[in-house]
Amino acid sequence: PGALFPYLSANLDYGAVTLPAGLQVVPGGGAPQPNTLTSSVVADVNGEPIGVLGAVTPYLPTIANVGGVGMLTGDSIAATTPIADQVAALVANLAPEVAALTDAGVDKIVLMTHLQEAEIEQALAQALVDQDIPVDILIGGGSHRVMATGDGAPPLREDETQQDSGQLLQPYPQEFTDGDDSLYYVNTGSNYRYLS
Repeated sequence: PGALFPYLSANLDYGAVTLPAGLQVVPGGGAPQPNTLTSSVVADVNGEPIGVLGAVTPYLPTIANVGGVGMLTGDSIAATTPIADQVAALVANLAPEVAALTDAGVDKIVLMTHLQEAEIEQALAQALVDQDIPVDILIGGGSHRVMATGDGAPPLREDETQQDSGQLLQPYPQEFTDGDDSLYYVNTGSNYRYLS
């Protein structure tokens, strides 16, 4: 079971789940390990520690059968919950994880999300900057929205329907800033059509 990499989500609780043999929960902030579930890892990239953490949509139990997996962002969030409330729950969950990484000397942090809607990811990016939570890059997923510049970067597939549907996210990447610090947000389409 599993893969040669860890599965990351800071807002899932596996305490009441019987995991398949060979898959285990490990504490956050360690080196990446295969076949593990964790909140964050610290990867060595050319001798430099890079923190990587993940988060899933807080309304996951309303769109998928999660069995005994609990939500550390609360049990009362649905797709209709206002974006501000979803973002507040995510920030409250992510802030301690980011603080643990920075306390360990990590000063480059990547957050990977699967929040279903690009608008929630964008609101989360701005909230992280506004609250001085030092995430550098947010890689979004789940909205199936393609992101690109207006001048062909990254190159889009000829059959990309989002070019004319108003769904194309621009620019690429999107910068969120408070004037001193910046967070860069990228998103990509689904079904392995693009690599973000």
